[in-house]
Amino acid sequence: MNITSTHKNIVFNILLQLITAISGFILPPLLIIHYGSPINGLVSSIKQFIAYLSLVESGVGVASIAALYPYVANKDTKKINQILTATKHFYNVSGIIFSILLLACSVLYSVMIKKEINFFVPFLMFLILGLSGLADFFFIGKYRVLLFVNKKNYVISFTQTIGVVFNLTICIIFINLNFDIVVIQFFSSAFYVVKIIILKIYVKKKFSYIQFNDIPDKNALYQRWDALFLQLSSLAVFNSPIIILTIFCDLKDVSVYAVYAMIFTAIDTLLSVMSTGLSANFGELLYSDKEKLIKYFRKYETIMYLFIGWGYSCTILLIKPFLSLYTKNLTDINYQRFELIPLFVFVGVVNKIRVPGGMLIEAAGKFKETKFRGLAEAIINVVISVICTIKLGMIGVIIGGCCSYLYRTVDVLFYAPKYILFDSKIKSIVKIFFLFCLYAVLIFLINTFICTRVYIDSYLKWFCFALLYGGILIVPTLLFFYSGKEND
Repeated sequence: MNITSTHKNIVFNILLQLITAISGFILPPLLIIHYGSPINGLVSSIKQFIAYLSLVESGVGVASIAALYPYVANKDTKKINQILTATKHFYNVSGIIFSILLLACSVLYSVMIKKEINFFVPFLMFLILGLSGLADFFFIGKYRVLLFVNKKNYVISFTQTIGVVFNLTICIIFINLNFDIVVIQFFSSAFYVVKIIILKIYVKKKFSYIQFNDIPDKNALYQRWDALFLQLSSLAVFNSPIIILTIFCDLKDVSVYAVYAMIFTAIDTLLSVMSTGLSANFGELLYSDKEKLIKYFRKYETIMYLFIGWGYSCTILLIKPFLSLYTKNLTDINYQRFELIPLFVFVGVVNKIRVPGGMLIEAAGKFKETKFRGLAEAIINVVISVICTIKLGMIGVIIGGCCSYLYRTVDVLFYAPKYILFDSKIKSIVKIFFLFCLYAVLIFLINTFICTRVYIDSYLKWFCFALLYGGILIVPTLLFFYSGKEND
């Protein structure tokens, strides 16, 4: 059987998301029980600050991928090498800026929270967790661009999977031996050296014609600043909540939010397994077969929407008993904040709905045309989140995310068909409405006749009911897909 790159991308991405989800569920309780909620909040908070510092990448990766698509399709080796050399140059410049900002922010952040935790703990943690960013800028970024545009991102997924397993193993062993949290983070970061070596060897073997020292075609990445706006909007939604909570609340609130966000992020990423595997095909078809692209996009869109409906329907039915079991031993602060669940579900659903259109926008390189739309999303998110957090506390940051994502998702649903596919905008809306009604009815029926009649008091019982609900919901999902509606 011929296993294509697309199949490999999907399989290895599923494996990565599964291992990452398992790691994400195991580590927070260990950190909270052994070191307390403030330390868990500290780690989560620092990671989000570092994510913001990564903005100095200035859209280099996304712009490089968009610039490479037509030349990879035409096998223009000379042009590919020139663009990749420019990519390496811009990544190196970004890495220098990142290093300076990392050092400055480690000092400022440590001063900001010194009343809660000793200065040197967050200072050293900031520098250690920043090593991943340094590795990405100076070594990994250029390889990731090359592999992604050639639909070999399964290599990245494979190395990341090994890294997650390594990190999880080190953390479990060292936490149970009561090592200092700074020491644990230092040793868990050591795998980045191995990751660099693996990627370098693979690229040299499989892409012997690739050179990163050609004459750089810097003009090919003229859209990197426009691409930055799209990255900024994503960062604002995903990473600003913890930063806002760090500033206006305390590290215990950050820890509570991080636990809920971790669970819903795991759900989100598990539903995204096909995004990484198939997105490169959009760029290829965009420059080779527009009619085939439309058919491919509509089918992919349907599959995504069905996964969203199935996945979040299961989530709605199962999340409360899972959280009750998961947080029952976390007693230094109340983690059973079930009023957060509907808002997290809303953000998750709206986020996933725009994935197909967002991938088209990136593949088509429509960064300049959409940059102010992305900036508007970031502004909506930050402004509403700050105002609502000051007045309502933790729940305020999720309200901000709901507002910004709703705006941008509606915008993407109309923009991608109109300006890239030149196809009907109504098809996606009708599909979403129909599936929403379908799954709403199914959730109501299952909740009324099953959920209200059972009490889940163990992980085994929860798993059994997860299989039951998933099995019931998968039937109408498959019926819809095979009814021929995926070609609408």
